[in-house]
Amino acid sequence: MENFASRLKKAMDIRNIKAIDLSYKTGIGKSSISQWLSGKYEAKQDKIYILAKVLNVDEAWLMGLDVPMEKKLSFSHMYEQLPKNRKKQVIAYTKQQYTDFLKSNEDIIENEEISTYTSLFNSLDDDGKELAIDNLKALQKKFSKKHPNNNQDVS
Repeated sequence: MENFASRLKKAMDIRNIKAIDLSYKTGIGKSSISQWLSGKYEAKQDKIYILAKVLNVDEAWLMGLDVPMEKKLSFSHMYEQLPKNRKKQVIAYTKQQYTDFLKSNEDIIENEEISTYTSLFNSLDDDGKELAIDNLKALQKKFSKKHPNNNQDVS
């Protein structure tokens, strides 16, 4: 089983990053990184988190556990890596997709509502159906007075 030092070296080799660069990117002293690479000491959890983030590897893998090295990229992780102007583009695109989704589903929602109303209406006896129609006609008259452009006749 690989230890922390060998996994840290492996990740640095794969990412083509030197100890001095890792120190700069993590804010961790070069001496600490050298001691970890030599196997003299192992990093504490807070430093492992920083190293894993900068090296884009799974923390558990870096600690020596039997998990894949590559960190699964979540949407939020990818988003956080983007520069501010790209984040704005992602937000704009997401809003547009959501709007398009809602528009494309209006017909489905409307058809489901019509189906529900039809089922309710069909469950009424003849007197109930007649009363429902009378009430709808009264509502239609009231509504068409307030909104003259919407005066479709309910028959």
